[in-house]
Amino acid sequence: MASRPLHDVTPLLSVQDPRDVWAVQPTFLMAEVLFLGLAVLALVDAARRPRGALVFTACLVGGGAIELVTILHGEVGNFYHSQASVMLFGKREPLYMLAGCYGWLVYAVVTCSQHLTALSPITQSAFAALLGGEAWALLDTVGAKFLWWTWHTDEPLYAHRELGVPTASSFWVMASIGSLSFALSELTPHRASVAWGAFVGPLATLGLMNIPFFAVYHPLVTYAGLDGGVALWTLRAACILVLLPRFSIAASNPDPKLLRQLCVYAALMLMIAVGFDPTAETRTSFGQPCVKGKCSGTESSFWGAYTRRAAVCPASNTPADGYRLCGGDCGGSEWYTTCGVEKDMGWMLAVAAHAAAVVALALMPFGGKGVRVNRMSYSRAKPKQG
Repeated sequence: MASRPLHDVTPLLSVQDPRDVWAVQPTFLMAEVLFLGLAVLALVDAARRPRGALVFTACLVGGGAIELVTILHGEVGNFYHSQASVMLFGKREPLYMLAGCYGWLVYAVVTCSQHLTALSPITQSAFAALLGGEAWALLDTVGAKFLWWTWHTDEPLYAHRELGVPTASSFWVMASIGSLSFALSELTPHRASVAWGAFVGPLATLGLMNIPFFAVYHPLVTYAGLDGGVALWTLRAACILVLLPRFSIAASNPDPKLLRQLCVYAALMLMIAVGFDPTAETRTSFGQPCVKGKCSGTESSFWGAYTRRAAVCPASNTPADGYRLCGGDCGGSEWYTTCGVEKDMGWMLAVAAHAAAVVALALMPFGGKGVRVNRMSYSRAKPKQG
């Protein structure tokens, strides 16, 4: 079976007037400005912090590697961004996603975990997986509802969802961020070079992250036939069990700047969820191919591992897809218009719970007993260049 090619990546850079974004997707512009601003803060922080450039590079390159494969390769092709003010790679990747989500968000989470200096690398990894999982779950829950992106409606890997968010995606976020935290602790203790960070990032997000998948996800979902939510909550429970016995051991040097940034992020996501109506958002961008007639045709994905319905069509479009076909331009193209749907029952409560979890976990390094690092520390020696 022939593999589908990469999507066209030209133009490499595309810019549109932010006022045009605001006119159709005001919450999307708010998110873009927030994440680009936080990305600048992360870059400044990384430049001043020992090994900060290494960590930021690992987060950006590691996350960007899987992100670009997901959106650019036809064999995956199950995730589609809306059109932000600044777009990359053929208008398929917004700059804020790379710089702000994989850059700032993952950098902030991993750096917070490194401040738990009295804990072992595996416990820091569990903390990073929990905090990163909740921070990303907040983003996914709000972003999907307000059409900042869409997912393929019939991807078997995404069959089970929590309020529109595929649990397989949430599991991957926890697995990759936890693996990244562990790799940065174990593989880079005496290094500070950006090049080494560019190597360790993809090693963690494309390689080490498969360990939780083989240990938890595949036995429960692929072989036992349970839904992805069981695997996701099993991983969450495992991280909590690793962390709880050491909950009273705080870092000797908690970072108020990162706490403030995470609180601002959680507050804005909550404000958007409370103050805006997703049905007022209109999205025109790439998506799963849309046809007016029958959409029963299928295609393979992930190099033959799965079979999915190739297109979406008005006849089968329901609120469960996360959007409403509303533009009248559904003529076999990947570029068409969709509109938002009503908030689901329990959606607002889920957003509030994720926001509260982000703040609570970010506060953890401030709440312990301040164990002395020179007696109970797993922190490494001062890094040297190389």
